[in-house]
Amino acid sequence: MAYEITTEMPLSAMTARSCDCSFCRMHAAKTWSDPQGSASIRVKDLDQLQKYRFGLKTADFYLCRTCGGYVGAVLSEGNHMWSTLNLRLSTLALDAIRASYGAENAADRISRRRQAWTPTVVVGPAESATPADA
Repeated sequence: MAYEITTEMPLSAMTARSCDCSFCRMHAAKTWSDPQGSASIRVKDLDQLQKYRFGLKTADFYLCRTCGGYVGAVLSEGNHMWSTLNLRLSTLALDAIRASYGAENAADRISRRRQAWTPTVVVGPAESATPADA
């Protein structure tokens, strides 16, 4: 799996987030998104994509079954997708702020993600995948 982010944001304005949930702490995740940008997640072998949902079950967390790496989280709604991607899998070395989302209900969490996460497409081995078959 690989991802690509397109953004107009200068590197100096980018700040990653380190969520305080147990999943993100265990994966040492440092995530980033840009609601004005775009992202593409490329999955070469769909058998190697592990999706995981926990807590409020509002997003799929993408993991590589080969190496166990946490790629990012994807919110799917109809034909739309948004993501926050784990910068630990990139060469970007950004400082991160601690983030806590535990007090959110499902509706608030989905609303925040739609506004703050990056519009995303997931591309499989032969074609673009829609949220239903991603």
